[in-house]
Amino acid sequence: KASAALILQNGNREVLNEILLDSFSNLLPSDFHKALSIIPFIHDIITTNYDTLIEDAIGDKGQVFVINDDCTSYSPDSRHVFKIHGDISHLNEVVISEDDYRRVIGEHSQKLVWNQVYGLFSTKHIVFIGYSLSDPNFLNLVDDIISKVSKPVKQMYLIAPSLTELTKRRLESMQIAYIPGDSDSFVNDTLEHL
Repeated sequence: KASAALILQNGNREVLNEILLDSFSNLLPSDFHKALSIIPFIHDIITTNYDTLIEDAIGDKGQVFVINDDCTSYSPDSRHVFKIHGDISHLNEVVISEDDYRRVIGEHSQKLVWNQVYGLFSTKHIVFIGYSLSDPNFLNLVDDIISKVSKPVKQMYLIAPSLTELTKRRLESMQIAYIPGDSDSFVNDTLEHL
């Protein structure tokens, strides 16, 4: 809502884009990002984050997909980061306002990137980490993706510290298994068991 108000106040996204660029530039990957980047069987990461922390941690072993043109250089030997809400290198693709969320749910401008994401939901097990589910847009996005892929989808999991019983039931109805925990514990436990 704050983003939409800022856009309305200024008549365009320039100020919002400057704030995003200032907020998400020059950040350094955390231990979580570094640990996630070395788990050998994670080849595809879908993120809604605008920063470059995941791809910075992966380094030259990865490819980033934000816009359709990125898909022309797809390499199956790389690790793939799909930034479905844009990033600071593509500020006009950032999904942050209510209008942006409605637009993404209704019609994806980056169809090639989204086709890759739909393919992942159809063929891979999905683990959601780093979501508290307090953002209804996240569940709407997952609902949208699930509705567009062939049934049945592969098993999906959500790693989160705690959820209400109502949220757990919503996850069950979406065929998402809930696992109590946090993102740091998940990557560290995974690495420990390799």
